[in-house]
Amino acid sequence: MEGGGMDQACECLAERGSALLIDFAPLRFRPVTLPSNALFAVIHSGKECNKGADSQYNQRVVECRLAAQMIAKKAGLDLSEEFREKFRSIFSIRTLRDIAELVDRVERPGEMLELVQHLKSKNPEGIFTRKEICELLGCSDEDLAKYSLNSNTQDMQIFSLGKRAEHVYSEAARVLEFERICKSQDKDALEKLAELMNASHKSCANLFACSCPELDATVQKCLDSGCLAARLTGAGWGGCVVALVDKANKKAVEESGLNVIFWSEPCEGIEAFSFEEFTKNKNL
Repeated sequence: MEGGGMDQACECLAERGSALLIDFAPLRFRPVTLPSNALFAVIHSGKECNKGADSQYNQRVVECRLAAQMIAKKAGLDLSEEFREKFRSIFSIRTLRDIAELVDRVERPGEMLELVQHLKSKNPEGIFTRKEICELLGCSDEDLAKYSLNSNTQDMQIFSLGKRAEHVYSEAARVLEFERICKSQDKDALEKLAELMNASHKSCANLFACSCPELDATVQKCLDSGCLAARLTGAGWGGCVVALVDKANKKAVEESGLNVIFWSEPCEGIEAFSFEEFTKNKNL
């Protein structure tokens, strides 16, 4: 299992009243102050999903890795001096971010969508067979399995590279736009953030294919109940939805019958203190 670390980073670094924009290459973060009227609700979809129990999660990891390697090859980036300075071979590319760094567009991920079109020259969805990938990368099936796949994706034969890359770069662009809107303090900031959240879920469902009917139905129920936006949270394929609500509308959402597990606002992360400090601060 090739997992992430966003939950753990947020648990340690969170600040009251702020979301966190987290980067892992290297690990760094910056707080993003949310609009004062932003409130979040967490709703379970009714479907549980253990991402470690099957290969869906790692299939996406591998498809993104192959998408990055294929973009480098099909766009001719592997022939550049910058590529030779940074990577020993095409297999040294591990993430789509590697490609963004190579062309100096990490802070402009929306511009990467132009390069994604190289994956769609064969078909609109950018789907490739294992054999086609080997031919285009100029490698053997054994090398592909050894250097690009992981233990629970060894038998994959079909890879949807175009859609996966499009989701990753467009989602990265939405993250930066989310931060920009929060900084703007516009009167309609909450509505603009809602548009991004709703677009994010559609991308998760249609491009990254990590949603499921239960999650989609829960998202729609949130919107029908007065939430401004809703999207799946976590790895997907089940679990919870997080919904954005205007604080002034909380009561109406509660009265709509939406089964909210809990309401949430950003607060501090993990803290270390003595039992004496705890009892003193809590007046126990």
